[in-house]
Amino acid sequence: MVLNCGVRVEVESLIYLDIYQPNTLSMCFSLYKFGGRMLQRSQWDIMANILRLAKSPESKTHIMYGANLSFRQLERYLKLLVDGGFLRVTEERRSKVTKLFVTTGNGVSFLEAYRRLEEIVKGKKRS
Repeated sequence: MVLNCGVRVEVESLIYLDIYQPNTLSMCFSLYKFGGRMLQRSQWDIMANILRLAKSPESKTHIMYGANLSFRQLERYLKLLVDGGFLRVTEERRSKVTKLFVTTGNGVSFLEAYRRLEEIVKGKKRS
């Protein structure tokens, strides 16, 4: 369902709120709801989200807002993913040198395994 204010809501086991502001980055907030309570995202959920965002080269800022992380959290997860070989750092020259992050082959494999695991877990919940 799309509301006039630019908020998209999908009601299932997950609720996504997309808030779009003209000429700014869109901010996406994922709220996990189970039995009326809000649950925290796991580290695996956050890492998968970062890897999805970085399938095409993305800046720290875009990843930070897209994954709804603080700068400190972002730094921790980027280091973990780069050290593990799931992300790689590239540089692009615009008006200045910008570090961009790109998902590697290992990162794509992680996302495929994560997706399969989600399907298994969701299948067991429905049974």
